[in-house]
Amino acid sequence: DRKTLELSSVAFADGGRTLLHCSSTNGLSSIPLLEQDNGTVRFGPPVVLDPEPGFCLTDHTADGRRLVLANNETGTLKFVEVTGAAVRTLCRSTADGIYAGAVSPDGATLLVNCSGAGPDAADQRMSVQYADGTLVRELEGTASGEAVWCANGQFAMTSNGPDENILWDTANWKAI
Repeated sequence: DRKTLELSSVAFADGGRTLLHCSSTNGLSSIPLLEQDNGTVRFGPPVVLDPEPGFCLTDHTADGRRLVLANNETGTLKFVEVTGAAVRTLCRSTADGIYAGAVSPDGATLLVNCSGAGPDAADQRMSVQYADGTLVRELEGTASGEAVWCANGQFAMTSNGPDENILWDTANWKAI
């Protein structure tokens, strides 16, 4: 009897009043954080926003409204927007080795990196795409892991293999 490994990630939303919980086995949920009269906080009842299993939260906008979810087993990336107790999928894409995505501070652009592993590793590409999934460009460099934007949106960074990171100028997507 083999147990399924659960991967889990969290983010704050609603100015810290809500916790978004993404579980690879149970999907995406919203959990209200309830202040008690004695100054403590307790978890309220979770609300399932997206029951699709297999995804982990890899990035989110500062307000917690737009989330990048990645399924490393299927190579699927979902970019969703949380509105109240519902989720709207802005784009969904599948490519060999998708590992992580990062969202620009304004929530309009995604930076996608792949695992750089497996039989198709040499063909995996990092990419920049708009929130609707439209490809802006593929980036040069070895795909391998994480992606992150700086708070002002002028730079982004990707991990590229075990010994390299690339800092990108987001105005022209040239490696610095």
